[in-house]
Amino acid sequence: MRFEPVQEALISTSDESTQSKPAVVEHYLKTELYQSISSNFELIDFLQEAALDGVWYWDIEHPEQEWMSPRFWQTLGYDPEEKQHCSSEWQSLIHPDDLISSNENLRKHFADPNHPYDQIVRYRHKQGGTVWVRCRGKAIRCPEGRPIRMLGAHTDVTELKEAEQALQRSHADLEHFAYVISHDFRQPLRMISRYLQLLERQLPTDLTGDAATFLKNAKEGTQRMDQMLESWLQYARLTESQTDVSCCDSDQAVQDALECLAAKIEQTQAQITFHSTTWPKVRIRHEELVTVFQNLIENALKYSWLDQPPQIELDVEHRGMDWRFSVRDYGIGIESEQKERVFKLFQRLHDRKQYQGHGVGLSICQKIIHNRGGNIGFESNENAAGTCFFFTLAAVGPDL
Repeated sequence: MRFEPVQEALISTSDESTQSKPAVVEHYLKTELYQSISSNFELIDFLQEAALDGVWYWDIEHPEQEWMSPRFWQTLGYDPEEKQHCSSEWQSLIHPDDLISSNENLRKHFADPNHPYDQIVRYRHKQGGTVWVRCRGKAIRCPEGRPIRMLGAHTDVTELKEAEQALQRSHADLEHFAYVISHDFRQPLRMISRYLQLLERQLPTDLTGDAATFLKNAKEGTQRMDQMLESWLQYARLTESQTDVSCCDSDQAVQDALECLAAKIEQTQAQITFHSTTWPKVRIRHEELVTVFQNLIENALKYSWLDQPPQIELDVEHRGMDWRFSVRDYGIGIESEQKERVFKLFQRLHDRKQYQGHGVGLSICQKIIHNRGGNIGFESNENAAGTCFFFTLAAVGPDL
């Protein structure tokens, strides 16, 4: 089943091939700044002190000669007067593994000017700690192209690296906790469920009264708890890793979500309307975007008026560097006093007997979108125009 948007004709009124690119003109302030720097050394000192954590200038023809700015030694806890302007001074403080990778990167930069000399290395602080430094440089070459000098800059990124490591530890703790829940917590729950099944087999088939009610409630309670634990595990396993995030076709994602919900759409006789004919590529994993659309559309199906088929409108529009997606329904809406709880984990806004669920779907949507650098929110008018959930994701390719 494929839900097709209404197509509209688009007419181009301009011929880009006839448009010439404007000539590049240097801004007068840039020219003025460069002239000022060439004649005023105080400006150079200001720039390196204000924007960097050290500058270095290296004589490649005499490798032991290397000038290091005072700020670099101060970053490592040293009085600049303690240190000489020699390469061996900093080489004795850098982590051995980083010295090897730095020299390899340097070799590549000397061989190919287009290869950037840019890496993060570890230095030993005078007090014994580790200072993470981003080291960048550019070789200055003679007319024959041979590197003879090198200018470089240091930036202290210790706070950033420590925050990154703390986040990694937090993720590791969360993964361990998820493992504990998946195995240690759910195992006793499954045992209770099995014993309830055995107990039910031992009881009369025509069991009535309080005993039947108690048994039914116990079975439903264990089943609901197991489903809640599974939902929490799904939430806990979401990560913000950017290593394997590629461009996702949002059109295919929304179609896959609708396919997953095809039975519910048919059962409720819901009307799905596309307002946009262009569904872009965005930076998110395909399965994540399918999950977001599926949760939002499923909520729109669930929280509809009982006496009329759900009406759901899907739209997307380009806003600056992002795309803004929206899922609008005309259902029961969200009460104003409940709006603060919408995205909170395990927070239900309606009675379980009337509307099933565990209060996890929107929390999962929020975590996915935030992990990908986007925003998510909603607009709702109780008993009026229903609810519109929207989220943003970064544009990719020609849409940037």
